Amino acid sequence: MSKPATLKITSTIEPRMKVLKKKVEKIEREGMIAVGLQLINNIVNGSPAEPVVPPILTGLLRGSGSVFFESELVSTLPPVNGQGDPATSYTGESNTVTVGFNTAYAKKLHEKPFNPGPVSQQSGNVGHKFVEKHLKKDGKELFKLYAAISKKRLDEDDL
Repeated sequence: MSKPATLKITSTIEPRMKVLKKKVEKIEREGMIAVGLQLINNIVNGSPAEPVVPPILTGLLRGSGSVFFESELVSTLPPVNGQGDPATSYTGESNTVTVGFNTAYAKKLHEKPFNPGPVSQQSGNVGHKFVEKHLKKDGKELFKLYAAISKKRLDEDDL
């Protein structure tokens, strides 16, 4: 009996797909970091959609902000009036940007219901759900920022 003929087919797409995946992951990372940086800026400086600017009583909270991509520190806010101790390490989830403030009272005063005092009231109630207000009001613009960066980078890159 004669030996059967064999045909070996090698995929040329698979190696290219791995390269494309790496490029897209890099573009996603860049867009997500830009969104995190813009969000922390909106929180401390206000935005067109949510112009309320938190008052500076001591600067402790404002000087304690950090942005992480996964577990990598991307940026911290500078101290205000010599106050603030931003987190410099964090165990983040994969493919996630985390914006946070490293103070014991941030969650208590700005995310849980409470009766705002005179300092919070003078700026138009920066109290309860303050960060969530920015996510709701600025979310569409933040998504547009991510999309614009992704489009620009995809257009630049010869995929």
